[in-house]
Amino acid sequence: MLADLIEDGALLESEAEVVVKLARVFEGIDLGLAVGAEGDADAAFHDAIRGENAVAEIALGGGAGADGGVFRSDHGDFIGGGVGGVDGGPVGAEQSGVAQQGDGGVAVFAEASFVFGHLFGHVHVQRETLVAGPCGDVAQVIEGHRAEAVRCDADGNLRRARWEFFDEGFEVGEECRAGFVEARLARVGRELIAGAEIRGAQQDDADPDGLRGGDDLLAENIRVVVGLGGMGGAQPLAVKLAGGVSICVEVDAHRIQRRLETRYLDKATASLDEAIAMAQAAKAAKQAVSIGLMGNAAEVLPRMVELGFTPDLVTDQTSAHDPSWGYLPIAQPDEDLNTFRAKNPDAYTSRVRTSIAEHVRAILTMQKRGAVAFDYGNNLRTQAEIAGVTDAFSYPGFVPAFIRDSFCEGRGPFRWVALSGDPADIAATDQALLKLFPEDQRLHQWLTFAADQIAFQGLPARICWLGYGQRDRAGLLFNQMVRDGRISAPIVIGRDHLDAGSVASPFRETEAMLDGSDAVSDWPLLNFATGIASGAGWMSFHHGGGVGMGYSQHAGLVAVADGSDEAEERLRLCLRNDPAMGVIRHADAGYEKAITVARERGLDLPSL
Repeated sequence: MLADLIEDGALLESEAEVVVKLARVFEGIDLGLAVGAEGDADAAFHDAIRGENAVAEIALGGGAGADGGVFRSDHGDFIGGGVGGVDGGPVGAEQSGVAQQGDGGVAVFAEASFVFGHLFGHVHVQRETLVAGPCGDVAQVIEGHRAEAVRCDADGNLRRARWEFFDEGFEVGEECRAGFVEARLARVGRELIAGAEIRGAQQDDADPDGLRGGDDLLAENIRVVVGLGGMGGAQPLAVKLAGGVSICVEVDAHRIQRRLETRYLDKATASLDEAIAMAQAAKAAKQAVSIGLMGNAAEVLPRMVELGFTPDLVTDQTSAHDPSWGYLPIAQPDEDLNTFRAKNPDAYTSRVRTSIAEHVRAILTMQKRGAVAFDYGNNLRTQAEIAGVTDAFSYPGFVPAFIRDSFCEGRGPFRWVALSGDPADIAATDQALLKLFPEDQRLHQWLTFAADQIAFQGLPARICWLGYGQRDRAGLLFNQMVRDGRISAPIVIGRDHLDAGSVASPFRETEAMLDGSDAVSDWPLLNFATGIASGAGWMSFHHGGGVGMGYSQHAGLVAVADGSDEAEERLRLCLRNDPAMGVIRHADAGYEKAITVARERGLDLPSL
């Protein structure tokens, strides 16, 4: 098909190269292809050449300065920005599609022309800066200082920060459900999210001093978790890495099957009795096993309580932060919940909260019976409190319970993507980091496990936890590896939203701060400004992702290691100053560990 398009003049050879590389990115997924005339990729989408069972289409801009295409899926797995015209001028104007992520589907958010310029060799950014508004639409191209960010954008920031106002904007295209991961070319398949969750589980579950006095919480213990979707699907591997047994409750059989196929889950059953028996047998045999259990948590967990089954640990990772779409209520036999929600959304939301209340009451009972309970930060407790569970916050969020000491070191998720599409480049970075940080045992455990157990989806990617004084060293190493050919193409570097100094989220990252500054948004704003001043490739400021509208604000960072001297300077500054904000934020709040880290690692804090 590509040869015919080239012969007919509809596709340049350089654009065919783009398609080939994208095909590698989407390996194993049936794709459709459309090529537009200059500036008309979106129109081309409607004429896409596609297979009967295609789950995504590609539309490419046709000529110089062409708008970006769109990637869309009929299955809800992917909607996002497309690739601008490959000869698209100095910065390649583009137009984002509405960014939505379904159940762990492959996602490539290709709005950043500087990133894809590095990938395909057609874009040469000089002093222009893209200023983007809601949904990534380019509002203005301005002349900026060469050392400053190539792109700045903002999404979801509302003065009236409630779901109903967000949904109004979404309906008319003023806002998008990009969250704060997908909106920054930071989610390129399950690896990035899975890595964040699995590596995070190492941080919070392996040595929870606050709850078990330093015992190894997961090894040879049973953990009940809920949700196997785009975020929660990493939980079974996280528990397995720590040597534990998990019962993973999921209401969607398709998601359970997907986790089995991608090796995130070992076994599955629709029987609670069978799941408990398998878990207890695995614990007795000291085997790390993950078990998917089909069912609604609002019914399954109360039934566990009735049976007298108490796990060692219990948590939840559903999308309860969005009660209209992220959590299914208990359904009557043969009931069509989608129809009910469409006809009576208020009554639907009320039923969701009633189900969440039953779910949380069961968690509280398990906690009273000896289980370690913690909240992921998805506002499950808030929804239960609205429904009348007055003691919903009797169990803590995982950050104050487990993670805060890491944040005091500026330590958090550090992620990178191989723009070559070649897994060998990620393998090379894995080995390089093992040599760079030989003393970090958890890093060695994680990278060894990930290389063997994590299946790439989309562009090959990796994530690990690094702190202040480490991220810049890693970024500079990657840049040198691109320069001397050890890596075949540039590396895009970002981080997860779950980070030390970039978020104000009172029910997750900044819950129970020592000085009561849980809701203070000055710090993510300062992080956003610091990233721009430090030469990050892309800085974003977002609202609400993962916790819900009105509950969080957060800054995102992306940088590029392309082997150049300019990239070296940018990486040195932005990857040092970004985690420094985490140390500074916690030192300012009075955490002695952060103050000690600042002094030992040479941070200049005049106020302290």
